[in-house]
Amino acid sequence: MALAAVHGALRTGVASEADEPTLAAIWQGPNTRDTVDATVFEKIKYDRQSIFGHGQRRCPGMLDLSKFRAVIFDFDGVIVDSETMQARAWTRVGRELGFADCQISVERIAGRVDVELAPMLFPGHDPRRCVQRKWQIEAEMEAAGELRLVHGVDQFVHALARTHRLAICSSCHVMQLRRRLERVGLSSLFSVVVGTSAGVAHKPAPDLYLRALAQLGVGADEACAIEDSETGVAAARAAGIYVIQLVHPGQPRAALADEWFGGFE
Repeated sequence: MALAAVHGALRTGVASEADEPTLAAIWQGPNTRDTVDATVFEKIKYDRQSIFGHGQRRCPGMLDLSKFRAVIFDFDGVIVDSETMQARAWTRVGRELGFADCQISVERIAGRVDVELAPMLFPGHDPRRCVQRKWQIEAEMEAAGELRLVHGVDQFVHALARTHRLAICSSCHVMQLRRRLERVGLSSLFSVVVGTSAGVAHKPAPDLYLRALAQLGVGADEACAIEDSETGVAAARAAGIYVIQLVHPGQPRAALADEWFGGFE
């Protein structure tokens, strides 16, 4: 599939708030370059009014990535639908701990790292054991073929790799990222894979994105990021990178994103 065809799939037009659940167009968002520190991040709010306003607002055109040399992708929720799998794994952990009615949602865990989630989800329980058990359950699910690509991303990434340098930037561990990229058949397309490692702050800090830029050999103004969570959007912006948010059905739009889109097809 040609890159133009991929871009063309992200249609333009006029949308109202009633279209929000199925919006597949690109919206031009705030283009400011605010410094995102911990204090600012805590104050980030989703601003529905800035998107839909009063009545209707016209989309400015299809997504244009030609001005960038590199595209940096988040992994969970952007490349693979692992957040759904993770939510089910956390739910199983909770039920094994005796919380019979435990039901962990994707919204509750999106953009967060396991070591921080465990004590929040299951206070009073050993967070290390919770995380280890969650990883065991995930490995079982992955081996059973439950890891799925986000719809349309396979064709999108293959087309984009012809014209851009591609990277993964995630708060997951690098070995897990490489294993999962290999499993879904995309490992050869990403020249840089950056994940959490000792001594490097995870998202929403900009450190992982800054490392990705250095390994790609490009400046912040030569790359864009595709993220789906508020945490990831904040991290990319803190690194000075133009950020496009993939908005899943029912998910609000992050005010710090430069653009939003509803899917790769």
